[in-house]
Order: sequence, then structure tokens, then C-alpha cells
Amino acid sequence: MFMGTFLSEVIFNFIESVIILLIFMVLSQNKGFIKQNPSKALIFCIFYTVLAFWATYFIPFGLHTVIIFTITLLFISLITGISIYNTVIFLLTPFLLLLVTDILGLLATMFVLKIDMATLINSPKIKIIFSVCVKTVQLGICLYLYFSDIKWLKIDILKKENSLFSFLIFQAFMMGFFLICSNYATSSGKSIVLYNILLFVIYLLYIALAFFDLKERSRLVGLQNKLKLYEEDVKNLEGIINIIRREKHDFLNHINTVFALTKLNKPDSLERIGAYLQKLTNNLQSSYKFYNTGNDFVDGLLAIKSNTCYENNIELIVDIEDELTYADVDESDLPTIIGNILNNAIEAVMSEPGSHRYIAINTYVEEDNYYISIANNGPAIPEKILDTIFENGFTTKQNNSIDHGYGLFITMQYVKRNGGRITVESTDERTEFLIEFKAVKNADGEAGTDDSAADTAG
Repeated sequence: MFMGTFLSEVIFNFIESVIILLIFMVLSQNKGFIKQNPSKALIFCIFYTVLAFWATYFIPFGLHTVIIFTITLLFISLITGISIYNTVIFLLTPFLLLLVTDILGLLATMFVLKIDMATLINSPKIKIIFSVCVKTVQLGICLYLYFSDIKWLKIDILKKENSLFSFLIFQAFMMGFFLICSNYATSSGKSIVLYNILLFVIYLLYIALAFFDLKERSRLVGLQNKLKLYEEDVKNLEGIINIIRREKHDFLNHINTVFALTKLNKPDSLERIGAYLQKLTNNLQSSYKFYNTGNDFVDGLLAIKSNTCYENNIELIVDIEDELTYADVDESDLPTIIGNILNNAIEAVMSEPGSHRYIAINTYVEEDNYYISIANNGPAIPEKILDTIFENGFTTKQNNSIDHGYGLFITMQYVKRNGGRITVESTDERTEFLIEFKAVKNADGEAGTDDSAADTAG
């Protein structure tokens, strides 16, 4: 008898969990969740089944409905990422549906069979027949709502992900739930063995949930890292656009000046215009240098950085022995890799006054490996932090803002993604970042170029 009652309770509770989950997904406009996350959906159904059975036996009548609703609320908010506030709204409907249909079914059964509630509850046979009929109706209504596109069911509320907050609340509430159950089980003489079995099942489900939560957090961390990479690319593009805008403004001023000189119509106007343009050309050649690295993106980056170095009295030395095309690396990643290290080098040499400050960039092939060396004569990096400078969020800057601490970390991610590695050597005289990739072999089966291009600055 007990086994039959046990199985019927488990089956009916499982059907309830399916009804709640389906209606919740309809109201939250997230029908694809079950198909995309079948494991989470199954864990929810098992969790609810165990929870409902457990609450029936180990929670005082009346309180157990509140407990079931509250824990279900926290659990479903956690696995779906929907805010607790919105989860309350979406979850009330299936619970109300179950409550109303149970009451209507109860009244109909009592009216048809001419029995009272006590007789219905104490007769296992009648109770099972009643439950089968009611659950069939409830499941039918649920499936109709799920597979029908009923516009008025859609509640257009912004759903905000807050899985971390939900997980913390869920943990705290579950601890209190266990305490209440244990006290009630011992004081009411309920089966401690059954209590321990249910506790173990909940424990296993909790571990499974923690595993999914860990995977979700790892995915979010990956997305955040990608976002940082994209932000760095956008920052480089914004730098290029700002330079172009500034130069456009300067050239307009120069054109206006030349135009004004032509309007003066003085005997020496031609000579003055020539002298002015000559001076302008000399300044451009000094402030902007153009390089042929084999990568157009890096060429543009170096042209901009050469202007920055010129304005800050830093000598930028670029020696491309082997073009970047011979590095086995995604060409769109190279500007970020080189740009971030170059930015750090510029900040380093600017932090220490000196008569001769320089940054040297050199590329070469050696033993089937392609190397990019970026060196500067700024202050030495302390040996104790050499192993931590590539960690996420690490920075030595005094104004430790939200933008600091990601440049070298992002660079390391790009380098690793392309199968490369970075080494750093730093002394009081010189700091060198050496980036290593596999070299692409040429038609002769050799890595690198045959002829050296000692200086590609033009």
C-alpha cells in the first residue's frame, strides 16, 4: 500500500513540475529554454518532485505550500537567470492554476460521488482516481497554452539576469529549510531514514546545479574577456580616428594659410609659400613615419605611435628583418598584440625622465620561429611581479581605474589563441617583451625572407 501511494505521489508531483515549468516558460517568453537546456529542465522536474514529496511528509500542513512555492521560485530564477521579482509574477500563474483546478476537481468529485472531503482523502483508490483526472485536465490546459500562440499570455517585462544573487539566496533559504524539516521530522516521529534519503537526493541535485552554475559562470567570464578584447580593438580604432580628425583640422589651417598667402599678391608670395610648405613637409616627415611591416593594420598603428613618440621626445626604432606575413598568426590580432605592449612601453619611458628615451621594435625568424621584440629603456620591472604582469586586472598604475590592468592580459589571450608565447626580461638598462609564433615557410620550404629589410621607415 505504501509503495503504491509513494509511486503515485512521485508521478503526480513530477507531472506538476512539468506543468509549472511549461507555463512558466510561456509567460516568460522563453519556450526555447527547455530545448536548449534539457539537463536543467530535467533537474528542475526531479528537484520539484522530491521537494513536493518531502514537504508533504516533513513540513506542517499549510506551511508546506508556502515552502514549496518559495524554494521553487528561487530555484527556477537561478536556472533561468530571470530576476526574482519577475519570477514571482511568472510563477504565480501555474501555482494558481494548480490550486484552482484542484479545488474545482475536489468539489466536482465530492458532488458526483456524494462523499465528504475526509472520505476522499482517506480512500487511496478514490484519491488516485481523483488525482489522475485532475492532473490530466491540468496537463491538457498546460500543453494547450504551451503550443498555442496566445498574445495575451505574453507579459512584456524586462528580464534581468542575476544568477549570482539568486544562488546566494537559494543557499541561505535551503539551509533554513533543512533546519525546519529536521526539527519537524524528529518532533513528529516521522521516518528519519526517509528524511535522509530525500536529503541525499536534494544534495545530489544541488551538486548538479552547482556544476551548471559553474559552467555558466565560465561562459560569462569568456564573454567578458571577449568584450574586453573588442573594447581594446575599438579603442585602437578610436585613436586612429582622433588622429585623422586632428590632422584634418591642421591641414585645413595649412590650406587656409597658403590660400591667404596667394591673396596677398606680394612679390615674394611664391617663395613664402614654398618655404611654408617645405617646413610643413619636414615637420610631417619628423612626426609621422611610415613602415612596411607586411600588415596594413600594424603600419597604420606604427604611424600613429611614431607621432606620439615624436611629441614626447621618444625615439621609435623599427627594424623589420622579416615581414609580419611570415608569422603564423591572425593578422587582425597583431595590432592589439603589438599595440598594447607598445602602449605600455611608451608609458614606461615617459615615467622616467632622460635625455635619450627609446623604444625598439624588431622582427626576425630564427629556427622556424617568428619573433617580435619590443624593447625600451624605461624603469625595470621588479622581478617579484614579472610573473604576474599578464594576470587579469593587474596594474602598477597609481590611478588604478577600471580601464587599467587589462592590456597585457588581453595581449596574452591573443598570443595564446594563436599558439604563441611571451617572455619578458627586464633590467635597469633595458626591458624586452619577446613574442614568439610559429613561422610560415616560403615556397622554398624555408621560414622567413631571404633578403633583409634593415630599415623599413619611409
